[in-house]
Amino acid sequence: MSESPATILVVDDLPANRDLMVRRLLRSGFQVLAASNGPEALEIVRRGSVDLVLLDIMMPGMTGIDVLRTLRATRSPAALPVIMVTAKADSEDVVEALSLGANDYVTKPVDYPVALARIHAHLRTKQTLRVEAAVAIKPRSPAQAVPGSAVPFGIPRQSK
Repeated sequence: MSESPATILVVDDLPANRDLMVRRLLRSGFQVLAASNGPEALEIVRRGSVDLVLLDIMMPGMTGIDVLRTLRATRSPAALPVIMVTAKADSEDVVEALSLGANDYVTKPVDYPVALARIHAHLRTKQTLRVEAAVAIKPRSPAQAVPGSAVPFGIPRQSK
């Protein structure tokens, strides 16, 4: 049984940029959603099932930086990877986005093979963290406990 393809949200106010990225991602086997502005993107994320966001910075009204700040208020970089995809290439812009919680930064024109490799890398990291979290569920007995795990209520801790 194969796992369903990841869902990527492409957010860009320019239809040509957005449509090109959507077509390329579809050909690469992803499920793809698209938004033309920040509020639309936040609504799509709120509804769920987005695995990664490709986010333009320069959009009218709500910028990509504003969207990133809003996303990071409720979702960690591990839970929802965000890759900024933008024409803004100055180091200050890169530093700002990364310091606000962007997972990565790709400049336009997009080198698609490089962007695709970064997308796959972030999705692998997310999947690894999901698997590790599932394995790290509380031990069933004190003998299964590992350092840093919680001991179930009612079982006294052993002193060293």
